Amino acid sequence: MHGTIVDVSASNPAFSKLVTALTAANLVGVLQGPGPFTVYAPTDVVFDKVPAPLLNLLLSDPSGALTSVLTYHVTPGIQDLRLSFVPRDLRTVQRQEVYAERERSTLFINSSRVIDSPILTDNGVIYVVDSVLLPQYR
Repeated sequence: MHGTIVDVSASNPAFSKLVTALTAANLVGVLQGPGPFTVYAPTDVVFDKVPAPLLNLLLSDPSGALTSVLTYHVTPGIQDLRLSFVPRDLRTVQRQEVYAERERSTLFINSSRVIDSPILTDNGVIYVVDSVLLPQYR
C-alpha cells in the first residue's frame, strides 16, 4: 500500500527536515503507529524560511519546544477537509486547536495555505502546508 506517515515522508526528499525533526523529538514511533493521524506537513523549503535562531532554539529542546511545535501539526483521526467543508477548530495532539477554513478553492490551516493534494497513507493523511504552524504560548 502506501506506508505509514513516516514511511511516506521519509521517501519524499521534500520532507527530509521534517523527518529529521520528528526523529530528534522521538515522534517517529508514534507516527508509524496505527493512528490514524492527520499531519499538516511543512516541506524543507518552508523550514528554510524559519529564522535560524528560532530553529536552533527548537532543535536545542527536542523533548519540550520541538515536540510541542511538531505535535501542533498533528490531529488525531483522518480529517478529510476536501469535501462538504465547514470551517472548524481541530484539536491537535499538542492539545491546542488549529483552525481549518476554505476560501474559494484554497484550504487554510490557521493562516497556512495547503499547497498540494492530500497524501494518503496507511495510517492517515498528510496535508502539505506553506508555513510552520506555531502553537500559542501563554
